[in-house]
Amino acid sequence: MAPVAGGLTHRMWRLETDRRPFAVKEINIDPTETWQAAWIERAFTLEHAAFEAGVPMPRPVPAVATGLCLAEVPRRDGSTATVRVHEWAEGEGLHHTVYPADVASRVAGMIARIHMLGMPAPETLAEALTISGDEHWRVLAERVERSDIEWRWEFRGILHTVRELEAYVEASRSDTTPLIMSHRDADQKNWMKTPAGELLLVDWDAAGRVHPRHEVAGLALRWAGVGLAEPDWKIVRAWIRAYRAAGAELDRIQPGDLGEFVSVAIWWFEYNVRRALGERARDEADRRLGIDMTRREFKSLPRVLGSIERWARVLEEE
Repeated sequence: MAPVAGGLTHRMWRLETDRRPFAVKEINIDPTETWQAAWIERAFTLEHAAFEAGVPMPRPVPAVATGLCLAEVPRRDGSTATVRVHEWAEGEGLHHTVYPADVASRVAGMIARIHMLGMPAPETLAEALTISGDEHWRVLAERVERSDIEWRWEFRGILHTVRELEAYVEASRSDTTPLIMSHRDADQKNWMKTPAGELLLVDWDAAGRVHPRHEVAGLALRWAGVGLAEPDWKIVRAWIRAYRAAGAELDRIQPGDLGEFVSVAIWWFEYNVRRALGERARDEADRRLGIDMTRREFKSLPRVLGSIERWARVLEEE
């Protein structure tokens, strides 16, 4: 096997065989989070259904012995690695930039196809969008301040922003629309372009329950460059039009429909704080990445807080 560069959470390898090459992903399993493997297995049911329905993606390869997504294989040092496998697909990853409207429209059409599978999720929105609360963040702040991280004394300063963002999420949780299964992370980083120009949706491990309007609102903003600057509203409009044109139903966006977008931003912030503390870090380079990513969020989270109501108002008009 040869290592493949990239990956914010897991490690990827290219495995050459007599039959064909395969992509082997080594999953960064947290032993304290017993739900993680079950989540990935449930995500695999959607991935397999989407593949069978013709959504363009690398073919997922189940473990022969079980038919499941994940398998455990021994390492040379005697430890065990949790892995999953796909057939190798040639191509290059997309970048975090604003692509032309035709690219965004193709993506929106494929997300619509996934939504139209109608795979139900048993959770409610209140269960899906969790809130950590002040005590949780206070304990985390104490851990940060006992560390040697260079921004340890800045951390408490961002917590008032986190509190207000969690209040926004809390207000959005009362919507009773039934949730469905979807990819949940279909921004630019999880798409490949093949030499023939086909777009492939990759990295389905985070697939799970979504509120359709929440996912549409968040993805339209991300493909319009919300992570870089003010969204390009022409791309937002193209994204939403293409989603509807593909046959998916979409009610008018509501004021609280950025709840999932905000919830993911908070989760990503906390994940990187824990990685900076060494909890989820694979090595020192990974820990440094967590430190750097957290530092970026000190600027990003206040920007999100100051913009979500305005972004929601514009989305309501589409």
